[in-house]
Amino acid sequence: MIESLANDSFTLQVLAFSCALVLGMAFSCLLKILLPSKNKEMKGKRFIAFCILVTFSVILYTILIFECHSLLWFRDFFLSNQNYYKIMAAFLAAGAVLSLFWKIAIPAALVLYLAAGFMTNHIMQSVFKEQSPVRQINVNSKEEAESFSIISCHLPDFLILPVKRNWFFIGEELPQERSKLTENQLLDYYTQHILLKELSAPQKLPLPQTEIYPILFSARISFKGNKVRCTLTKDL
Repeated sequence: MIESLANDSFTLQVLAFSCALVLGMAFSCLLKILLPSKNKEMKGKRFIAFCILVTFSVILYTILIFECHSLLWFRDFFLSNQNYYKIMAAFLAAGAVLSLFWKIAIPAALVLYLAAGFMTNHIMQSVFKEQSPVRQINVNSKEEAESFSIISCHLPDFLILPVKRNWFFIGEELPQERSKLTENQLLDYYTQHILLKELSAPQKLPLPQTEIYPILFSARISFKGNKVRCTLTKDL
């Protein structure tokens, strides 16, 4: 199986779904060409659009062949996750609809896409709060906790939205406050089963031992891939 696809490579999935979308649009153009029509000029324009779409899909397919080192990359793509059958079929259908009713479908799809991005970002910010890469940790006495916890979450790679992929929270558990949006059953399901599907358990990180209190540390949070990393530095 292709390692990159098995690891849910975001870039490769974008290319694969784009290829399916363009193929759906090309199929719809071909259907329009084959259907009887008295407007020969319009058929000529549709044929040009069909050729452009087919060329673009061939380019995407070729890129995927080189990136995945496999002529039948879609087979390994489906084997890595059975749900990709449904997703690819949805993109094919979406491409056909966009081509058939492009004057209505393209603006509507763009509005829905941006709305989904804003909604997702709002939900994640309401769950994880501040996302500053540098956090101050103040230890006032030796009796206080000798470690602190980080909870991290990586959004699913198939969620192709303009939203930050990695989120974190410092603490034993996430804040209890929830956005009013998540009171809706559908949005709550979206939050719990898709957005927070890869939510980690609290990872305890030890604080350096010292004899002088109070003391101030700076925790610098970063991500390597979808793995959280933390670097501690002593400020005071």
